[in-house]
Amino acid sequence: MTRYYEWDYNSMEVTEFKRKGKCLQCGQCCRARITFTFTKPARSGRACDGGGETNGEGIWQEVNRGRWRYFWKLGKIEPGATTCEALTEEGLCEAHNEKSHLCAWWPMSPRCIAAFAGCGYSFEEVNHWKFDGIERDNRNKDKEIVCIREENDSAWTAAEAMGARLYTAIEQRDSAREMIDALLSNRPVVDDGETGVYCGYCQTMMGYCDPEDCVWERANQARGWIPSAGGSLRENSTE
Repeated sequence: MTRYYEWDYNSMEVTEFKRKGKCLQCGQCCRARITFTFTKPARSGRACDGGGETNGEGIWQEVNRGRWRYFWKLGKIEPGATTCEALTEEGLCEAHNEKSHLCAWWPMSPRCIAAFAGCGYSFEEVNHWKFDGIERDNRNKDKEIVCIREENDSAWTAAEAMGARLYTAIEQRDSAREMIDALLSNRPVVDDGETGVYCGYCQTMMGYCDPEDCVWERANQARGWIPSAGGSLRENSTE
C-alpha cells in the first residue's frame, strides 16, 4: 500500500493524504519545469520521524512504499516552461515503463497539482500530527524499532500462513514415507524352487523389475524423491 505524506519542518507538522482519481493525460506536468531535491531511499516502515535522510528543513514530500520511503523537496513548478522529450504528440509517454520514481508517483500531495488546473488527481487528508524532529543517531535502527509499523501485522500473518503450510507439508511427507516404508518392508516373493525367486507384485525375476509394471519399484523410487527432515528435494532425489 502506497502512502503519501507532507513533512513541514517549519511548523513541525506532518499530513498524511489519500490520493484519488487518475491521470487524464492532459500533459500539463509533462510540459512543466519542475525543480526538486531528492534523497536516497530510506529503509523503514510506518512514517515516524520525518525521515532521517532529509535535511530537516522546509517542506518534503514522502511516498511510503512499506519497506522503503522516498523523499522529495519541491522547488519551482513552472507550467508550460518546457516539454519532456518522452511526450508524444498524442499526449502519451514513450518511456512509460521506464519512468523515474518522481514521474511514476507524481503527484504526491496537493502542492504538486496546485499549478495544474483540471488535473485528474485529488487528495484527501486522512491524518495529521505534530512531530519532534529527526533523531539523527541510529535513525535507521533504534528509531525504526520504536515506530509502530502496520506492515508488521501483514508480515506476521504471512509468516503464520507459511508456517501452517510448512507444517502440513511435513505431516504429508512423514505420512507418505510411512506408507512407502510399509510397502517396501512387506514385498511378497515367490520361489518356485526351480527357476528362481520372483517378485510377488509383477511376477518378474527379482532384480529385473520394471518400475512401469512393478508397484514396489515405483515405491522404491518415490522413497528417494521425498525429502527427509532438514533435506531438500534435490539432495534426496535418486536421479
